[in-house]
Amino acid sequence: MIDCPGALDWTQRYMRIPFVDEGRGFDGADCYGLCWLAWREERGVTLPDALIYGSTDVENTEALNAAIASRRPDFVAVEDPEPFALVLFRCEGRPVHIGLCVGQGYFLHTDSGTGVMLDELTARRWSRRIEGFYAPR
Repeated sequence: MIDCPGALDWTQRYMRIPFVDEGRGFDGADCYGLCWLAWREERGVTLPDALIYGSTDVENTEALNAAIASRRPDFVAVEDPEPFALVLFRCEGRPVHIGLCVGQGYFLHTDSGTGVMLDELTARRWSRRIEGFYAPR
């Protein structure tokens, strides 16, 4: 986790949100739920929901992969991500984690171990796991 650059101050309202599987609100969110909430609150756009997969646990990867695949028609791949592009990451070789590009090379995401955080897309831990960047159609 890193300190928030000044231009990204808007992200601070999300930092205290606890991780909750299938959560979609300020009282708790999973990785997609955080993106869903930020799009709704900051852009006034409700993204397609992805609650069909159940838990975001890596043990549930087959259901999660099916959910991701079923939602891909709702999104278009983008080469140069702008703020609010979704970034999909591979974990254990599968695309199972998602974050929200927020600008200046940072992304916002959450997981069960740490809660919401800002990280750099170029950080070694994340840059080699990027599956792609997406925007809603």
